Amino acid sequence: CKTIAKVIAQVTGDYTFLAQLKDVPLLPPEPMWTIKQAKKWASVNYRRTYLQ
Repeated sequence: CKTIAKVIAQVTGDYTFLAQLKDVPLLPPEPMWTIKQAKKWASVNYRRTYLQ
C-alpha cells in the first residue's frame, strides 16, 4: 500500500495517502529465488501450500 501511495503521490502531486502511511514501516526486500529453487518448488507443487 505504501509503495502504491508513493507512486500516486509522485504522479498526482497529492501526498495525502502517503502522509497517512508515514508510520507504516517499509516492507523488507524479498530475495529472488534461484532457478534451482523454482524447479524444486514446481516439482513439489509448492504453490498448493499457500493457496489452500
